[in-house]
This record gives sequence, structure tokens and C-alpha cells, in this order.
Amino acid sequence: VIRVYKYNGDLKKQWQAHSSGPVSLALSANGNRILSGGRDKKAVLWDINGESLKTFGPYTGPVNDVAISTDSQRIAIGIKPTSGSDIFIAEMNGAPINDLTAFTIGINTLCFSADGQQVLAGSNDKVARSFNLNGNLRCIFGKGPGPVRYVSFSPDGRSVLCGSNGMSNRLWSLDSRAVV
Repeated sequence: VIRVYKYNGDLKKQWQAHSSGPVSLALSANGNRILSGGRDKKAVLWDINGESLKTFGPYTGPVNDVAISTDSQRIAIGIKPTSGSDIFIAEMNGAPINDLTAFTIGINTLCFSADGQQVLAGSNDKVARSFNLNGNLRCIFGKGPGPVRYVSFSPDGRSVLCGSNGMSNRLWSLDSRAVV
């Protein structure tokens, strides 16, 4: 179930999103779109009132994370596939941009850079990878002590933060590709 609340805490709207419940949610910067991903192997783009605008999938595995670019023009879907691609990038209207096979064991987390031109993703293989929208690998951020569960670009796009189950958080420079 997805629930949208008013600023005062009152429930504005709720709706059934996925047959097995949403695993991940992203809200567009303009506040009028929600992207949800679920164990039902689908991602759904909604308007803020719960109307389904576009369904993506079903994929070969559950959707572990979803992201919307800060300009609200693109989406990214991170999948834990049984085969095939594990990152799907599309325009907000659903037009595909790229389908990437980047990890051997699926995506835990992903995000867009502030300019919307890169995607950063982390996985159980203990690394994070950044890609441009064409699917070209920009950088691999070294092996950590555990699965990468959280990733974020700095607002200026010069650093990335990778987190690993409370065991380790590392801030990386995109310029030097070293831990800061």
C-alpha cells in the first residue's frame, strides 16, 4: 500500500501498489509523480493521486530500488534479476534510454546524479558503479566490507557516498577515484 499524507499528517490518499507490496519508492522533485518498485517484479509510475500512468516489467526478478532524476525527466529501476539486465533507464514517459547488465547479483540501491546524466548503483558484490545514460561505465568504487546498500551523489557531482549495512560508509572522489 502507498500512502500520501498532507503536511499536517492527515492521510490524503492511499492505494494498493503491488501484489506483494512496494519495496522502494521515489518522489519526483516537482512532487507530482511517484515511482514504486516491488517484489512482484514490476515498477509503476503513479500520479500523486494514485492513478497508474505506466507499468514497467515484469522483469526476471524483484525490483529492489527505483529513482527519479532531479529534473523529473528520467527514471531508473534496479532489479535483482535471475537473468538479463539489472538497471533499466527510461524517460519519464516510458521511452527506454538504456538497459544495463552491470552486476552479477543484482542491484540493492541506485540514484541519479544532480544533473541527471549519471546513475550510481550498489550491489551485494560489495562495489558501487557509476554509468552515464549511454551505459558507459564511468567508475567502480572499490570493494567494501559488505554489500553496498546505500549510494548518493554529492550535490556538485564530484563525490559519491556508499554505505554498507552499518559496517562502513565511504566517501569517494570522482576525480581521484580514491576514498576522501
